[in-house]
Amino acid sequence: DRGGNDIHVETSFASGYQRSKHSGGHGHGHGGNLHQVWDATLVEEIITELSQQRGENGDGSHNWQLLSDLLWKRLEGDWSRNLTEWRKVVAEDGAGDSDALRESNPSQLKAGLTWVAGRTASIGCSNAYVGSDGHRIQSGETLGRDYFEFTKPIVEIQLAKAGARLAQVL
Repeated sequence: DRGGNDIHVETSFASGYQRSKHSGGHGHGHGGNLHQVWDATLVEEIITELSQQRGENGDGSHNWQLLSDLLWKRLEGDWSRNLTEWRKVVAEDGAGDSDALRESNPSQLKAGLTWVAGRTASIGCSNAYVGSDGHRIQSGETLGRDYFEFTKPIVEIQLAKAGARLAQVL
């Protein structure tokens, strides 16, 4: 299916409250393919909801700082015990020094990044292609609020992992 590119879907993620306040928007009747939903629509809907929770009007889907702030708080809180493990996967050289890793063992870094890519693809395949009830997503479906609620925590944690790992490599 070429990474979800051949699965054409519509989205209708808005809650009843949001539908009554807003028309249009990224999670409100947006069409595209499943890959686009995971690349943009889910993240933009999370940001839109964060914006609405702050009482902002309109489409806040491009206020990326809201999502960044949320993920940072969770990295410092609920996910803090996972942070070391997420970083270690891509940049451990025995002492946890990414500078030493880049200079002395680029093959270990490549192996770590390859593992991360494989694990991320596996998580995507096991979650993106199924609805909250476990059915396989098919072309022509409308992904509703239940799909958004099912996938939202996965998107958030994957973004946090990616940020932690990128920071370690840099």
